[in-house]
Amino acid sequence: MLLKSRFGRALAGIKANEQRMRAAGFATFGYKLAIFVVSAMMAGLAGYLFALKDGFVNPEMLSWHQSGAVLIMIILGGLGHLRGAVLGAFAFALLQELFQSQAVFGAFAKHWQLMLGLTIIAFVALMPRGLVGLLHKEGAK
Repeated sequence: MLLKSRFGRALAGIKANEQRMRAAGFATFGYKLAIFVVSAMMAGLAGYLFALKDGFVNPEMLSWHQSGAVLIMIILGGLGHLRGAVLGAFAFALLQELFQSQAVFGAFAKHWQLMLGLTIIAFVALMPRGLVGLLHKEGAK
């Protein structure tokens, strides 16, 4: 809903070419500040829900590993699509569980991060649009 509103279209224009949007009469600073506040509110809500679920929060939970995992999920699924984020999260969790399985990989399962990293590199190299790109190709045929 946000992207289809006037506000969302202005943000898309600012992302594409901020100088052009300023020339068209949009106060880009105000739009960028507003979306920053909206994203901060969403992050705060997510943190509140996480604390509610676990009963506590800890500064160690904010390590770069968490940010990296979320970034990998989005890259796997496909940038710019909500479906891509969901598919990427599912794929990341599935791959992580698969590579940690000693039933499948035996003693090599202790090196699951290496296998996951190589798989992610292969995904990025072979599917630059992510898993959503595969869905769009099938739908176009």
